[in-house]
Amino acid sequence: MLIGAFTVKPLLFDGGFGDSIFVNEAHNFIPEIGEEFGSWWSFALRSLMHPVLYLVLAGVGSAWALYIKWPHLPDVIDAKLKPLRVVLENKYYFDWINENIIAPGSRLLGTVFWKGGDTAIIDRTIIDGSAGFIGWFAGVARRVQSGFLYSYAFWMVIGLAVMLGWFVTHLH
Repeated sequence: MLIGAFTVKPLLFDGGFGDSIFVNEAHNFIPEIGEEFGSWWSFALRSLMHPVLYLVLAGVGSAWALYIKWPHLPDVIDAKLKPLRVVLENKYYFDWINENIIAPGSRLLGTVFWKGGDTAIIDRTIIDGSAGFIGWFAGVARRVQSGFLYSYAFWMVIGLAVMLGWFVTHLH
């Protein structure tokens, strides 16, 4: 404590740490704190007026009273405040809500998207549908491509007739 008392002002506010503490010049608050700091003695005396000191003293006093002076009181207090203790031990039941409501709902939503979106729409309609269409078209094309010259000549004449019909109807 003595080393801290004698070195706090030179180290923090008089540049004792050099450039190791970097503060943006536009937001440099260290000189302002240094002006309010005063000396280590005034800082220690001001701590007597701070509520944190009294909270610490109340904690030490209540621990002494409950566990040394009257050791039966913690059980009495626990019995009286059991509902509050249960709520706090269960963390306001947030874990229960997460495990029993949110997580199953998320899994259900994921299953709906998996079965409905991925399996039904993508797999069955797009993937299997396009494969089925290609298989059907290949079956039709297989019958058209018989390997006979007269078959190819027939389809060429049909193609030319369709193209000629299109040109005749669309040139005007």
